[in-house]
Amino acid sequence: MPLAPETMRMPAATRLAALMLFLTATTALSQPGPASVTPKKATQSWIIEYPHAPAPGLHASLGLASEPAVTMDRARLTVDVSTDSVAGTIVSLAADAGPPRVIRGTVRGNAWSLRVEPPAPTMWDAVMAWLRENIHGILPTQVAYDLVVDDAAIRGTRTVIDVAGKVVSKPSSVTGKVEAPAR
Repeated sequence: MPLAPETMRMPAATRLAALMLFLTATTALSQPGPASVTPKKATQSWIIEYPHAPAPGLHASLGLASEPAVTMDRARLTVDVSTDSVAGTIVSLAADAGPPRVIRGTVRGNAWSLRVEPPAPTMWDAVMAWLRENIHGILPTQVAYDLVVDDAAIRGTRTVIDVAGKVVSKPSSVTGKVEAPAR
């Protein structure tokens, strides 16, 4: 026996939610993209230097291992700057450097506030991150740069923070110079 049309109707709340979702999606698709809102300036490339100590890890904090030595690291910071945002990559110039990391941030005058995005995790990385956070209570961290940019120089600080915003390592000094003039 077929169902009566009255029993096949969606509840009013479900119809309203579907309509809201449809309107939100069509509005978002019809909006101009960020490239048309903020004009893009030239790509800039910088060579930066900063003191860096690898994270001590759980064993060092328990006194079972020595603290890692501080070394001077160098990295290439390549960014596209628009009127209010910065996006690009940062790659270490060390011999054992990994792939470039994505960096994003905001611009206020000649001050940049940047965050290095974490790499896409592998299955193993996800398991280890879960263990660090849920078993050992170690929150994921992120590197933050607060920089002041002049025509040929860059200076500021590099800080490691956790996802709650707590500073994990004290800020270290960052200096650098332009690698290639703005194109």
